[in-house]
Amino acid sequence: MTVLVAGAASAALSLPFLYGAVTRPDLRALVLRNMLRRSGQAALVVSGIAIATAIVTSANVAGDSLRASVRRSVDAQLGPVDEELIGVGLRSGPALESALTHARLDGVADALPLLSSTATVRGRDF
Repeated sequence: MTVLVAGAASAALSLPFLYGAVTRPDLRALVLRNMLRRSGQAALVVSGIAIATAIVTSANVAGDSLRASVRRSVDAQLGPVDEELIGVGLRSGPALESALTHARLDGVADALPLLSSTATVRGRDF
């Protein structure tokens, strides 16, 4: 799906350039003349763009692979998650825990309490 969206976006963004190349032969001649005159520089630019594209693509693939691996590992170790209780703030934890223990839930094998927190770090080095 992401590849399809990226392909459509790149096609849509390149349409004005293709239109300009077809309708303006003087601009096309200027670009081709410059490419032939400075062929080494043009080759370096094209290879740099190709390398940058490969780096960004491989970083996205590695991130997606890591995310899928972590999800698979969590599902294998903890089992499937049916319900999730979310509270705002650190003080909501005990209230959620007591509500869960006092509730009579049929078919619930076990509950795993997890605490997550978001923080902003400030200092001289940041």
